[in-house]
Amino acid sequence: MKTIFLALLFALPAAAADRVALIIGNTIYDPAKPKGTAPNLITPDNDAKALAVLLEKTLAFKVILKTDAALNDMADAVEEFKAETASAKVVLVFYAGHGIESASLGDNFLLPVQAKLVKEAHLETEAYPLKTLLSDVQQLSATTRLVILDCCRNNPLEGRAWYDAERPQNEYGRGLAAVDSKALDQSTMVVFSAAPGKPAKDRLLTTDLHSPFAEVLMAKLMESSKSCAQIFGEVEEAVFLKTSEQQRPKTFLNGNLAPFTAFVFRPGGGSAQPDAATTFTNSLGMKFVPVPGTEVLFCIHETRSKDYAAFMADGNRGYTMRGDNAEEWMTGDFSKVPVGRGSGEKAEQSDHPVANVSWLDAMAFCDWLSKKEGKTYRLPTDREWSVAVGIPQEGNGTPKALDSKIADVYPWGGGFVAASMQGNYGDSTAEAKGTGLSFIKGYRDGFATTAPVMSFPANKFGLYDMGGNLWEWCSGCFDGTDPTGKDRSLADSRMARGGSWLNFDSSDLLSSCRIFGRPSLRSGNRGFRVVLVGRSDG
Repeated sequence: MKTIFLALLFALPAAAADRVALIIGNTIYDPAKPKGTAPNLITPDNDAKALAVLLEKTLAFKVILKTDAALNDMADAVEEFKAETASAKVVLVFYAGHGIESASLGDNFLLPVQAKLVKEAHLETEAYPLKTLLSDVQQLSATTRLVILDCCRNNPLEGRAWYDAERPQNEYGRGLAAVDSKALDQSTMVVFSAAPGKPAKDRLLTTDLHSPFAEVLMAKLMESSKSCAQIFGEVEEAVFLKTSEQQRPKTFLNGNLAPFTAFVFRPGGGSAQPDAATTFTNSLGMKFVPVPGTEVLFCIHETRSKDYAAFMADGNRGYTMRGDNAEEWMTGDFSKVPVGRGSGEKAEQSDHPVANVSWLDAMAFCDWLSKKEGKTYRLPTDREWSVAVGIPQEGNGTPKALDSKIADVYPWGGGFVAASMQGNYGDSTAEAKGTGLSFIKGYRDGFATTAPVMSFPANKFGLYDMGGNLWEWCSGCFDGTDPTGKDRSLADSRMARGGSWLNFDSSDLLSSCRIFGRPSLRSGNRGFRVVLVGRSDG
């Protein structure tokens, strides 16, 4: 088990004010101690940031995010949250960090960072009462209200005699007391990451960047067309199995599932869908969509092995592959792991992106497809690719001048965090297959080399794999010459964008990163996608 951080990409076409979320992740309770040394934790800030990106970029929530929040910060965040929810139909609160029950005070408390809590009575003045939070949430006009608590991670009050005296022997924390379901209105659901009285795990392995509950929750939220009620039912079972039956989440309701069976986090798959009148599907089943800011239609996926196989099977293609690795687009592998097809799969049947193809091969495919269909297909220009990946602000300039100049912007929309479900990059799956490659620590996308196209969420234009899987050849040269690829005689270095299944360094995964190579170069981490010039009438 490694991490699964979702994923994360672009918003649904719903108004942001319809959905509002407050996300708090408290990790560093004592700045004088290292992360992971009690009372400090490892994963809550990672969980909070990842969930915030998922909710905002993929699920159309307006998000208020706080990490390592003191009591005043938590109180201010709740007030900001309340102010943003006047017209919201769905509200969600997620808290990750320390939380404890006080039997004598009759409540659960969420612990701000740097709380001293010398005495149990100090909880009332130095911690955030759960009853206060629930009261505030239930006063909101939203028809669906969710409060999700992933807390009680370990002993948060090490050395406090009043706490140690009440804590059961050999238990890392007492957990929270059950919520009185009858005190909830019928539009409110409360979810604990662990059963009442039981601690929640901060992580399972030392390489994990997320708690098992957060990992499962984010993966489930990416599944389309499932109701809120169904998702949390599946989260409960999945966490129970993931933790070897040591941790089972608990949901509290006042007997009415209707608001939660009616609400779907990600209806229709979640990606912004272009108007059907402006899309086009060609004879190979390659779908093209418009990208605002360009004058072309982009294929929504990288060119597949089966698309390229149709090209190679046509005796009239007018092109013969020559040189290094000429046949490896069909049979290539890396450390005995197939590249460009699945295990035991023939290239002509594969939805994996075609690999081991040169810039010249890609241009020849475009020529063939243009002649075959009477339309103009080509590789995207560098500028078109920048707009399609979501960085139109990059401006004009040669690829060399623009290379990696926009810091901390990645195809999934957030900063660099080891995040599963964001795309197919260098991950622990490749390590497990014995490839000998380096990988993003704590990252697992499930594919040692290439993945079938569209295995990960699309961006806001409906384009898949704009990050990861394969570097994608673009039409021009790294120095900016021949931007549309008309001069095949140039020996200058041809450019590719997007990162691949073997990249793990943050600099290689930037949306603004370029690599280059000679036009005849073939490798198992390069492929291409095509664009259709102008608006097709179908």
